[in-house]
Amino acid sequence: MSTALWQRDAGVSSKILEETAAVARGKLASASSADAEYFNVLSVLLEQFDGNNDANTRINCLLDCAQFFYVTGQSFAGLDPAASAVKLARNVKSQELLRKSLTFFGVLQADTGNIAKAIECYSEALELVRNLDDKMAECTVWLNLGTALLYCAQYYDAIECFERVIEIAQGQEQLKVRLASALSNIALCSLHIEDYRRGLRAAERGVHEFPDPQSASEILSRVLLETNYTRLLLEVDNLEKARERCGILKAYAARSKSIRAEIAASTTEGLYEVHAGQVDIGLSRLTAALDRARLHRAFLRETLIALVKAYEIIGQPDRAMIYLRELKEYTQKMQQENALKHMK
Repeated sequence: MSTALWQRDAGVSSKILEETAAVARGKLASASSADAEYFNVLSVLLEQFDGNNDANTRINCLLDCAQFFYVTGQSFAGLDPAASAVKLARNVKSQELLRKSLTFFGVLQADTGNIAKAIECYSEALELVRNLDDKMAECTVWLNLGTALLYCAQYYDAIECFERVIEIAQGQEQLKVRLASALSNIALCSLHIEDYRRGLRAAERGVHEFPDPQSASEILSRVLLETNYTRLLLEVDNLEKARERCGILKAYAARSKSIRAEIAASTTEGLYEVHAGQVDIGLSRLTAALDRARLHRAFLRETLIALVKAYEIIGQPDRAMIYLRELKEYTQKMQQENALKHMK
């Protein structure tokens, strides 16, 4: 597979490109980490194209590469294909493709710690979406803007963005996934600000509204919703329902084949076990999840927070402080590393 072959003849290259894009979409549906090399090679080849031919297919294929890296916890690897998609969308002056590319680029910027750049991307995307009259796109941008604000602990501002999504998506069958994601994020914000009643209302409605997820990204979203729901149930000592949700969470995580989802499920189950008095089992599960999270950093912060919480629950503040110090050091190190990577 090479750009020389793709670009030699317009008709042939278009056909090969479409076939390759279909293969990429199929691989993205499962988002197996075993396909990382395929997406690495594909994104490099796509970035080497000249001109604006087959722009729609190329942009969507670049964004599939970016989404694969995000779902598998390799967000920095997704920045280049997303940036290439933005550049090509500007070249062909497609408002819809530019809106879509900016949104993907913003997601990756936020996930890699560049919140200011993410908000810049979403602001431009919101300007574009006003001209497009596309409710799905508008929900997507507001949802991701709220997530960026959530990342920097602006929980009340984030909730306003998510409530905007709910307002737009209300009663729209095709927007149910966006509605459920907004409710999931309100649950997470409420967990942080300790408004458990509000969080539980949002999580319960989210579970009710969420259609059966099919794609890797939808399954990951459902896993995160169930994680937030279970954590809220534990905070109000509803262990029976928390155990039920843990079972559902594990089933979705197994379907996802996503390391991010698996670590989230293990962390949540470990916390449940500690709350339920199965301390040794819970701590062992949390420690194992931490070992995986140290290798795949996408969920390390949340796993460390869970361990701090677990040791607080069992009355071992000295052990909690060990993980709290690691959390502080990790946060500082990641901020520095991310800043340097973005500068490069």
